[in-house]
Amino acid sequence: MFEDIKQEATEKLMKVRLYLNEIDRNILPPPAIPDEFQNSLKGLFFVYLYGIFEMLVTKTVRRTIDELNASGVKISECKWELLSMILSPEYDALYGVGETKKWPRRWDISEKLKQDERLYILETLFPTDGKNIRKGQLESLYKSFGNPHPVFPRLEIQGYLDELVQFRNYIAHGDMLPQEIGRNYTIADLEKRRSCIDELSTYIIDCYESYIVNQEYLTI
Repeated sequence: MFEDIKQEATEKLMKVRLYLNEIDRNILPPPAIPDEFQNSLKGLFFVYLYGIFEMLVTKTVRRTIDELNASGVKISECKWELLSMILSPEYDALYGVGETKKWPRRWDISEKLKQDERLYILETLFPTDGKNIRKGQLESLYKSFGNPHPVFPRLEIQGYLDELVQFRNYIAHGDMLPQEIGRNYTIADLEKRRSCIDELSTYIIDCYESYIVNQEYLTI
């Protein structure tokens, strides 16, 4: 069900390891100091790794929505948390309406619940604030789906995710140069971070697969 996403995660995160190995292969042994090009490559690791992580989370969410839409269950059978996604178009329609349309828009919500149609969620919906994915965004996803699993497999990983997003943004926004960040890390440091994000990515995919396979979106 999610096997292709798991396979893609394995392949892409292995390529990050190969990227680090290639940098390491060209670093001269001590007391030589890594040159600025090597430090830049180490800094760009944070941009590279975050891009893969965001892609995997996005694909996992979209696959989960596809599976929910294909489940055939009715709205009344779903966890209450899912209403925030099922009724997303109706909620959006409430924004900025005048007094003459305020109540008709509310009636639309009541009517949809009364008809108790099959669950349908917009395929492109991604229930976060649109910022880079870290703890708050992951919590928003889990809560919107009513996914009962903890957000992180280990609390330690939250710190590595925060660091990843922070340095990715520093580089992307020009606040710091890649070499300024990269010179503070050894290849072993970066491999530890790659391994943690690998663990987190695999865990997230597994959580949403369990959510679908075990029908954890149902009220019973």
